Parts: sequence; structure tokens; C-alpha cells
Amino acid sequence: MNVPIKEDEIILTPEQQERMYWAQLKYDSHKWIEYPKGYYKCEFCDSIHTSVRTVDTVNICKKNPNLFPTDNQTPNQKTMNQTFEQLKEQVLQWAVNRNLLQISNHPVQFIKVVEELGELGSAILKSNRQAEYDGFGDVLVTLIILAEQRGVDIVKALETAYEEIMNRRGSTVNGIFVKKSDS
Repeated sequence: MNVPIKEDEIILTPEQQERMYWAQLKYDSHKWIEYPKGYYKCEFCDSIHTSVRTVDTVNICKKNPNLFPTDNQTPNQKTMNQTFEQLKEQVLQWAVNRNLLQISNHPVQFIKVVEELGELGSAILKSNRQAEYDGFGDVLVTLIILAEQRGVDIVKALETAYEEIMNRRGSTVNGIFVKKSDS
């Protein structure tokens, strides 16, 4: 349950904001049902809390099927232990089957990437965890297709980017990493 706070009422440090974000995320992983006398019970794990004000004392709901698929779910419902390369190949096959890999489609595909980034941003701002998972997946799928249309191996691009940053030195200022050479 998000409670709107007017900006002029309270100012939080970045550390306090992050603590509140994670506490809210844990709280929102439950599906709370209100009972008489102010009790709340999670439909998934049967956790009970007496007030929504106990948000930062709540642990993440490990029985939420949207976050943690169970063993009796089908492979399409459950995350498979596949490498990024294997998943990339499956996405590309899916795109081939739908005639999406035409080189001339790359401007439209770029717009699709931006659209999916917008949906992901909206999910993050709304703290909708299920929509965040969907959004990250959609962004990755659209990027894989765009990279293929442009003749870029996205796995090699990721490896190259990581090699560039792995030894980078600097510090985080207001939530942004600033390279030592930039400061």
C-alpha cells in the first residue's frame, strides 16, 4: 500500500529512500487480505500483520507464484536454467518465424525498444514487481531482435561492455556512478 507524501512534508536521504523502496517491495510481494480489527493475512503464505505500518518488518513472500514459480508449474510457467546465449537463439528463432528480422525493419524495431523501456519505467515507478519482470523481459527481447537486424552479436556486445567497465574506478554520486577520470 503506497501512501502519498507531499514533498514539502519530509525529506529523506538516498539511504532512507532505498530502505523504504526495499521495504515496500517486500510488502508488495504479498497478497494481503484485510480481516476485522486491523489484521492483514497474505493469501500466499499466511503471514499475518496487524497494521500496514509494519512494512519494514515484513520479509519477501517466498510463496508468491508470480515471483517464485513452483515445481508443479509447466516449463513455460517456470524459469528454465538456460544460458543467455540459448535464450537469445530461441528469441531469434521466434523472430524468424514471425518475419521480424528484416534489416529494413530496424527503425520500427528501435521504436519498439523505446516503447518497452517506457513500459518498464512505468512499472518501476508504480512498484509493480510483476510488470517489472515482464518489462525487463520485453526490453531484452526487443534489443536482441534489433541487434540481430543491425548485425550486432548482443552477447559479444555485452562482453565488450563488461570488459570496459570491470576495472573502472570511481564513486556513486546521487545514485549515478562517476568514473574517476570524469570527476
